[in-house]
Amino acid sequence: MKRIVSIGLILIMTTMLFAACGDEYDFVNIGDDKKSLDIKLDDNKQGYSWKTTIGSLDKLVLKKETQKNGRYIAKIGTIIKSGKGKKGGRAAVAFTYVNDKNPNDVYLGYVVGVGINSKGKVSISKIDEYKVNFETTIKEED
Repeated sequence: MKRIVSIGLILIMTTMLFAACGDEYDFVNIGDDKKSLDIKLDDNKQGYSWKTTIGSLDKLVLKKETQKNGRYIAKIGTIIKSGKGKKGGRAAVAFTYVNDKNPNDVYLGYVVGVGINSKGKVSISKIDEYKVNFETTIKEED
């Protein structure tokens, strides 16, 4: 079991290494206010749903999250606190497509790295994509 997990992690890291920073992902856009991320992901695989994990809760907050017409829609906003060292910085948000009955069964995921300036405006610095459910992937291709 440890060997399978190790191989899986190596494959994920290799995929992330070869993922080009310049690739365009159309599921994430900077909001009109320039202080938020607008997310729209396909949510049409039965038994799976998108889960959002924010890595820096002092910089980003989940403002809205819905499922509509086979799409997962979310809005992630920036948080600006006053005080020395509390403004701006870097943060990350992970979106994972997880089996509703087995939280260890992750089908697909994205990690969005963002930069936040001192006024709360966000910029996308990097997007990594990973696919972890090797068994499901093999079954689909057969």
